Amino acid sequence: MSIISSSLPALDEVLDDLGIGPSGPPIPPSVTFSVVPFPKKREQAKLEQTCFTFLVPSGLDEKDKDKKEDELQASVLKLSEEATGSKGHGKATIKDSTVAKDKDKTGREIHRSKKQTSAKTKAQGPERLGSRSHASFHPEDTDQEEHQASLEQKRSHILTAFRWVVPAGGEVVLKIWFYSESPGTFKHTFNFEIVGTRRLNQLICRGVSTYPSISSDYMTVFPHSKKVTQTKEGLLKTYVIKPGYFEFGPLLCGKTRDRYKENRYPENSEKLVIHNNSCLEAEVQFSFKHDTQATTYLLDPPAMTLKPNQKQELTLWSYPTKVGQMKDGLICQIKDNPELVVIELSCWGVRPELELESKHLHFDRILLHRRDSRSIMMYNKTALPVSWRLQGVEELGDEFTVPQDQGIISPNSSFPLSLRFRARRPLNIKRILRLEVADVEKILGVVYTENIQVTAEAYDVDLEISPDGCLNFGTIRVFEDVRLSLRLKNQGKYEVSYKFNVEQTDPVQPDLNSIFKVSPQCGSLMPNKPATVNILFKPDVEVFIKDQPILPCQVIEPSIGTGGETVAIVAIRVSARSVFTRYKITPSSDLNFGPLIYGNKKSQSFTIENNGVFEASFTICRMITDPVRTGGPGKTISRETLSGRPNAAKIPPESFQSFLQNRLSVGMFSVSPCIGSLQPGSQQLVTVDCAAEQLGRWSQGLHIDIIGRDPSDHPDGIPYTLLAEVCKPGIVLDMASIFEEHHLCCSSSQLSSEQFCNAKGIFVLDENKFIFNKILVGQTSRARFKLTNSSKVPCMLSLAIRSAGPKSSRHIEVFDLPVTTLSIPSLSHAFAVVTFTPQAMQHYSVVFEAKVEGSGRVTPTIKTSVLEFDLLGQGTLPSVCVVRPGLRSSKGSPVLHFRRVPVGRRHIRPLVLLNNGNVPAEVQIDMLDEHGVFTLKAASDNINASVDSTQRASEHKSVHRVNLKLKSNEPVEIEVGFCSDKPLNVKEKMSLQVKDNQQSNTTIEVTGEAYQPIVSLDHISRSLQDIDHEDEKEGNYEVLDFGDCHVNVPYKESFTMTNHSSSQVLRFEWPPSGPHVSFSPQVGHLHAGCSKEVIVTFSSSKAVTLSQLQMRCKVCQVEFQQPVEEVADWDDRHKMVHWLSSSEKASDASKQAVKDKVHVGPSLLC
Repeated sequence: MSIISSSLPALDEVLDDLGIGPSGPPIPPSVTFSVVPFPKKREQAKLEQTCFTFLVPSGLDEKDKDKKEDELQASVLKLSEEATGSKGHGKATIKDSTVAKDKDKTGREIHRSKKQTSAKTKAQGPERLGSRSHASFHPEDTDQEEHQASLEQKRSHILTAFRWVVPAGGEVVLKIWFYSESPGTFKHTFNFEIVGTRRLNQLICRGVSTYPSISSDYMTVFPHSKKVTQTKEGLLKTYVIKPGYFEFGPLLCGKTRDRYKENRYPENSEKLVIHNNSCLEAEVQFSFKHDTQATTYLLDPPAMTLKPNQKQELTLWSYPTKVGQMKDGLICQIKDNPELVVIELSCWGVRPELELESKHLHFDRILLHRRDSRSIMMYNKTALPVSWRLQGVEELGDEFTVPQDQGIISPNSSFPLSLRFRARRPLNIKRILRLEVADVEKILGVVYTENIQVTAEAYDVDLEISPDGCLNFGTIRVFEDVRLSLRLKNQGKYEVSYKFNVEQTDPVQPDLNSIFKVSPQCGSLMPNKPATVNILFKPDVEVFIKDQPILPCQVIEPSIGTGGETVAIVAIRVSARSVFTRYKITPSSDLNFGPLIYGNKKSQSFTIENNGVFEASFTICRMITDPVRTGGPGKTISRETLSGRPNAAKIPPESFQSFLQNRLSVGMFSVSPCIGSLQPGSQQLVTVDCAAEQLGRWSQGLHIDIIGRDPSDHPDGIPYTLLAEVCKPGIVLDMASIFEEHHLCCSSSQLSSEQFCNAKGIFVLDENKFIFNKILVGQTSRARFKLTNSSKVPCMLSLAIRSAGPKSSRHIEVFDLPVTTLSIPSLSHAFAVVTFTPQAMQHYSVVFEAKVEGSGRVTPTIKTSVLEFDLLGQGTLPSVCVVRPGLRSSKGSPVLHFRRVPVGRRHIRPLVLLNNGNVPAEVQIDMLDEHGVFTLKAASDNINASVDSTQRASEHKSVHRVNLKLKSNEPVEIEVGFCSDKPLNVKEKMSLQVKDNQQSNTTIEVTGEAYQPIVSLDHISRSLQDIDHEDEKEGNYEVLDFGDCHVNVPYKESFTMTNHSSSQVLRFEWPPSGPHVSFSPQVGHLHAGCSKEVIVTFSSSKAVTLSQLQMRCKVCQVEFQQPVEEVADWDDRHKMVHWLSSSEKASDASKQAVKDKVHVGPSLLC
């Protein structure tokens, strides 16, 4: 007992630990307890099939989980009885959670070690199974087993109870597993409820199940290749969309694949783009569907790992080993994806090959110096170009040439192999040519060769023709003949034939077959036997042939073809000439004497020239015609000719006597000589005399016969015509033509019309007179009259001016004729000039006459045509008058008066001038402005008048000058302005000078006054009538014109009142409103330097006329008790408002409602 008591604690200590000792229990902090009833157990809700599953947290099995749930339920029941127990139980729960976390960590490590073991097994698998076949090893079977084991492990940890107790301030880890056996996007919502609150909390889960994949779109896989919709010939590295395969196209068989990755042959490779279009990492392995041994197709790299949306290039090579199409497929196997991506491939193996049309080039027997060619067609029926080369051409000799001995033939096309043979010497040859066939790039070298046999033979033909020079027939007359001969000899071994033809060498030559005759024309020649051929030259036309090959001899080989073949043509040159008698008559067709003045005599001549090579004779006779003056030919009478030749002229019997005298007289004409003979190159002058004894046109025909001329050249004789026209001189009396530079007027009554107002010269038809219109005194006016010679002979005119009567004898002095004699050529004209210089303002009158001087020698009594008309003229001067201003001084001078104007205000008065003369006037206006207060300028409405205004300063004075040009009866307005910047009274003079008329000069007096006002009225509208009457009125006033107004319609006009004082305040007062006129404002103040607009209203209920109604304004100075700056502007338009309360108005109207009233305050006192 003592032993036990020594080992036990003291009693106080035990009581203190129990909380009932002398020290007392520890006092815990205050706690509020609640009694919560345990929820009733409810049926577990049925869960829908979903891809999302709750798993047991790592490290807890089913038993631990059930035990934990029981302990948690018990702890909840004990919370109401014992707080400390609840606290201890919470610690245990946290500890269990910690243990569960440790177990979960341990489980993850075990799973990671299993994966590493599986990876090592996969890596070692191919090494251990290297001796096995490719089909016996399936790494995907091992992956499938591991996947099923992982699924079973996951399913064994599926959570079956869905109640959790979350400690205060603690947490519970939930584990959700997402698994789907089909690709897609899945969503599920889990509902959580807190016990006792029944509040719903939702957890939305979303998962995406998919396979790793790559893009199979041909636009992505083949970005560098061409695309076509369907299969067609000639495709090269092209993707065909409709069948869906990649075509490498034709490729050369037999290329080496050594170092193929260096891309020595770009046509054999293609780069593909592999694109991971999934959101997972893709491991892709590549292989071929059929070509497992890489016999034709190669690729690099064999596998690749692509991150999401990553692209990488895959290179394919195709090296076909046999001829024809080879198809295969590129298999893309993606890890964890059961679907394969297959890309179909195709290529064509091609070997160089040519087909020959023939293997023999055979040339027939060919004459020397002739050429021939043969060709063989080479066909390339493959899909690649083929290179060819011809060997052995040098061994054939110089007679053979090849246009092209090597080349390239395009796919599915042909090319001719040509060989040319030129027979330079007799020979017989037989040779062999070698045709080498290879690929274009010479990768395979010469693939094979073909032998082509060549055979040819050459021979010659020899024919001698003498003379071997030129056949010269010389020069003969037409219709004569000459005969020459040729000798032919065959110097060859075989028989030959010949044939002569006559050919034209110039298209303009005549038909030579009718001129040259060959006998015999054709024949055969045996070896070494001669033959003779005769050629006859008999021309019927002119022929000129000089050393021309017109006689070709065809050498024919009779053994070639049917009828033989022309093997050579020997050109025989010929020279021959036949001529007619050549002549030249100058002038060629007729001899025209032209217009002749009646009674005169004139001689002319023509020449007959012999241009031929033989002597020629000529005869001239009269052509028998009906006598007509117009010169038309009459009917020719047939007679016997003088010479008896077919082309001799026919001579009437009465002309024989003239021939004997060697002179021929016909009508007015006489011809000499009429018979003669001409040596080659000589000429004969024939003289013709014409006596103009009758008026009219005359024509006489002659026949000229020249012996030996061309029969087709006028067989009855060469016609020759003598022409003459006898005329008398005269002028045209057409007034419109004579006075074409002037105006024509029918009668004097039309002279006042506007049409003739500014005319310088006018011709009055009915009075036969010419008027010099509006000529200034002292100036000279010049008039021209057109005189036309209507005849075909020159005309001489005599011009003169004579007085119209005894009273006008002195008027001749002012008229002048610079030229008194005119010579007018035939069918031409000249101008008669008359000048008029008036000396005074009076009328002048004379007579103008023109006479044609007679020039006839035979009949000097020819009547002369006389032109006669009156010349009138009047001297005048320009004149200008002053229309405005209308005010005149005591001396009668115009006065331009400016009314009194305030300083600084401009006042403008019009100065109106009028050209009251009948001629244009030039006016100069000068004004001396000593004070510089006047201005002159043209009014804006001056349309027609020409105004030139200048201003110049001289010695501190201004001079104004205006130049005007006024037409007759034309007014012009000048605006004269007056403005002064200081008070003054001005009187100036303005001079008006008219050019060429000093009597019309005028002096205008100009007066003006400027004053300094206190109050001014501005911007008042004024009518033109008020401005015109300013000259007659005086005084300081303004005029306001309302014009014509309607009854019972108010009209308003406004103006401005301005206070020009610098310190005074003014009060104005207009008359109160009357029956017609009212002012607004009527009373008001004007502060210093201020302006105020005043509106004047005019209205009347009946018709009324107001003229010169005076409205006076009272103006006085205002003084204020306050400073002027503090006083506001005022007039009777301003209102003062007083507000009255209802109590103040109760005594007047207790029953009325309270209203506000407005009261107008009184005016301020002066």
